Amino acid sequence: MKSLHGLVLLQYILYAGFAYGRSSDNAFRAKFIRSELNYTDFLKGAANNSETMVPLQDTSTDTFFHVGTIPIGKLHNYTSLKFEDLLAGAKNKAWIPAQQLKEEIVNCIDLSYGSFSSNEFKYDKELHGWMIMTKFSCTPLKRDNILLGIAIARVRFRLKEVYLRRQNTYWTTSGRSIMIRDIQKIADLFALRYSKFVSNRAEEDLKALNSRPRESRKRSGTLLHLSSEAYEILEKKFPINLEYSPASGSRPFIFTSLTIPVKSRVMVVQASKRHSVLLNLSRELSGAAAETLDSCAEPSCFTQTKVRPIQSESAPIKSCLQPNGDWKLKNDQHHCTVENAIIKRLGNEQDLIVYQTSRSFFKFDTHKRRTAHGVVEARQELTEEATDLWTNLVQQQSSLALLMHHKRTVLPEKEKLKAFWRGQFLTSLQ
Repeated sequence: MKSLHGLVLLQYILYAGFAYGRSSDNAFRAKFIRSELNYTDFLKGAANNSETMVPLQDTSTDTFFHVGTIPIGKLHNYTSLKFEDLLAGAKNKAWIPAQQLKEEIVNCIDLSYGSFSSNEFKYDKELHGWMIMTKFSCTPLKRDNILLGIAIARVRFRLKEVYLRRQNTYWTTSGRSIMIRDIQKIADLFALRYSKFVSNRAEEDLKALNSRPRESRKRSGTLLHLSSEAYEILEKKFPINLEYSPASGSRPFIFTSLTIPVKSRVMVVQASKRHSVLLNLSRELSGAAAETLDSCAEPSCFTQTKVRPIQSESAPIKSCLQPNGDWKLKNDQHHCTVENAIIKRLGNEQDLIVYQTSRSFFKFDTHKRRTAHGVVEARQELTEEATDLWTNLVQQQSSLALLMHHKRTVLPEKEKLKAFWRGQFLTSLQ
């Protein structure tokens, strides 16, 4: 009889321990969702009439959202694993960058905290436009597991066509060239759509975990806790520039094709693993930036590089940060690179690494002008004004990505920042 009571007691203890462990995991998972997939602050700057101000003909959207755990032991031979075996729900989504996400998951093994985001805006007058937004975050979980969250949206869009009259006999249509102000409006619109999608899915997961969504508004829910000094350094090295180009200034410059990719990364890594982590990410950083981060012996080190578009086909981009050496202007494409990186020593032999990179290019469209000899095409030149407009656009899109994906972790809570963002967004829609 005593043995039976002992067996029952043992079963109760094991069940209670399992239930406690599951409850603890659920609580940490809820905190992870609030910290990494919370776009509440960003959405506060939304305008309800934003979609009516963008000249879109139609759009289509593909999305993917996943929060879950992966055993670290399963990743040691990750090259032989299929991506759909790692993440449920990815089997029928061939558009997902599977190889990139597999590499991100494996990189998590060496990180105490990792968050990666990518906003990529593309446009081709002869085809259509794309905007792909990605957020990936991970952190170690007890019992040799990794907790990760992924949210991806791929939007394809077409602008309203332009009607042209040919020789007073018939009408035809043409693809629409795009201006800098169009880019800013469209990027804002899709950023807000993405944020709503992620917030809705995150709220569903929180409800499934019986967690109160209201707590997501508290900074105490973030995974990454930094000192005031660290926040001040980040604010100084990553200034928020949300000013939009005036319509009068951007109207003279139109583009037939362009790409603006912005990659942002926030990591906390053990100092002993810093070299291997940076080696794995060497394709994202220039050699000089990687060396600065890897060899830093000061409390903090940073590097910043801005390369303006070049002005002639014969002039190479001497400092364009590419592994294959110098670039030359090809097919009338102008290339621009922006890189900003910082490393900050934390306690417990850990380092905070934050960086943003963007390698963009654009191709001017031709202006059509009526002359005494008929309609002629006038080629646009890369003037100082055009160079400044494009550089400011890349900086503005970089700030948008940082504010959108990483505000709760690397940007301090400031009411003036919220008000400034809201005012700039509403101004851009006018």
